[in-house]
Amino acid sequence: MKVYEELINNLNEISLIDDNLFLEQKFSNDELPLFVHAFSDELFTPPQKEEVFTESYEGTTIFNGGCIFYFKKLYYLKLVREVLKIWREGKFEQSKDGNEWINLLNLLLSAKIRNIDDFTELGDYYDDLEMFFDV
Repeated sequence: MKVYEELINNLNEISLIDDNLFLEQKFSNDELPLFVHAFSDELFTPPQKEEVFTESYEGTTIFNGGCIFYFKKLYYLKLVREVLKIWREGKFEQSKDGNEWINLLNLLLSAKIRNIDDFTELGDYYDDLEMFFDV
């Protein structure tokens, strides 16, 4: 329970940062399908337009190798709270991909705060999700 309380305190601290700041995290090709799975099964709320931006790294793309996500603060907080709720309910342990879900949670929780002034080189994750299903 102490770990959970620390996580909530960290989220509360993040909620105090400027709304124009983003939270940055790199995801591999192994982790990205978990997002699509969770959105399609309505486990997590999918992002709306301009809530999550994407950037390729080291020659990768969102469809081939992974990408960097830049979460808008309010969406990030909502997503992390939803993931924590599922974790608390024991649903990770019930899944055959339990370790992957815990890894995803850890990656989300270790996102770095970042200021982004220029979005022109970034993709909008919402547009990528539209290819898979109606968001």
